[in-house]
Amino acid sequence: IFISLLFKLSIVPFHLWSLDVYEGSPTSSTFFFAVIPKLGIFILLIRIFYSSFFEYTIKWRYYIVVLAVLSIIVGSFAGLEQRKLKSLLAYSSISHMGYVLIAFSTGTFEGIQMLFCYLVLYMVAGLCIWS
Repeated sequence: IFISLLFKLSIVPFHLWSLDVYEGSPTSSTFFFAVIPKLGIFILLIRIFYSSFFEYTIKWRYYIVVLAVLSIIVGSFAGLEQRKLKSLLAYSSISHMGYVLIAFSTGTFEGIQMLFCYLVLYMVAGLCIWS
C-alpha cells in the first residue's frame, strides 16, 4: 500500500510516470490529478503511520528521509535542464513532495502541522499556476 501511495505522490524512484502524464494532459485538468489528491494521500499516510505504526517510528522514519532527500535532489537538478513548462512543473512537484515527506518523517505533532501548512500553500500555488 505504501509503495502505491508513493507512486501517486511521484516520489523518487516512482516518479517517472508523472512527467509523461503532465506533458500529455490538458492544462486545465492537470491540476486535479497533480495537486488535489496529494492532500488526501498524505492524510491517509498520517492515519496509517501515526495511528497504526507509531511505535515503529524509529524504523520507518529513516526510509522516508532517504526517499525525501532523493526526491528533492532529483526534482531540483533534473528541473534545471527542462525546456517545457509542464516538465518543469512536474519536477517541481517531485521536489515539493520531498519537502513534505521531510515534515512527515519527523514523527511529531509539529511536523504534521508543518506538513498541512505546506500542503495548503502548495495547493494555492498549484491553483494559481494550473488555472
